[in-house]
Amino acid sequence: MNILKVSLISILFMLGVFSSFSCLEKGKQVSDIDIKEIKSAEDAISTAKKNKIYLFLCFYEKNDEALLSMEKEVEAFRKDNPAKSFFYKTPATNTKDAELVKKYGLDKVKLPAVLVFAPNGVITGGFPEKVTRPQLEGTIATTLDLDIMKVLQEDKIALVLIQNGKTKSNKESTDSAEEFKNDSTVKDLVGIVIADPSVKENKNFLTACKLDEKVEEASIVVIVPPGAIAGVFKGKTDKSIILNSLKGGTCGPAGCDPATPGCEQ
Repeated sequence: MNILKVSLISILFMLGVFSSFSCLEKGKQVSDIDIKEIKSAEDAISTAKKNKIYLFLCFYEKNDEALLSMEKEVEAFRKDNPAKSFFYKTPATNTKDAELVKKYGLDKVKLPAVLVFAPNGVITGGFPEKVTRPQLEGTIATTLDLDIMKVLQEDKIALVLIQNGKTKSNKESTDSAEEFKNDSTVKDLVGIVIADPSVKENKNFLTACKLDEKVEEASIVVIVPPGAIAGVFKGKTDKSIILNSLKGGTCGPAGCDPATPGCEQ
């Protein structure tokens, strides 16, 4: 299996997959962060994670009209948006951030560019040259989306277990997921996320997976980097079937490929 490295390009692809699941997180804007104490992008990322808030991190080459336009767009969005956040801009030439610039492929795109980091540290958006209001709105994600994206951005397969106290076969479904996770073929490459189908903000995810919000039987959704659904399986499932789903067939918000295992329901 080819595990993809996280870059600005893959971030944009992932954003396209998850943006339809977005919702606003309630809260007030942050005013007690001293930007002067932040000396690099790495400092800004650490500060955001510590305070569990969103970070709009802007890299630029020169202080020009493009940078000013991007900053105005982000700040206008932040002003109207209830999600807790702060904005930080830094030159891409800052030696302290050389490794980070290379990691996210910022040396290969036109600047300025803004990366959006969620409270749990995952990147929910990356936009070179310019950014629009709809794009920014798509970066504020649900808790479930963020949990899934965290697994994917660690270059792992995400197993989303759809279950709650009312669903049947919870133990069987969980056992199937654990058996797959511990298989030598994918060991240390799998992350498990639990999703309650009765939670309102999870409805769009269920729809994307062609699952009814009134799920009666526990299900497993298999998602591979950078954000493709490889299969949806109900109840007890043999690990070999899940492994086979990694070999082909994908589905996303638009629906399933007919060849995708588990998508025939």
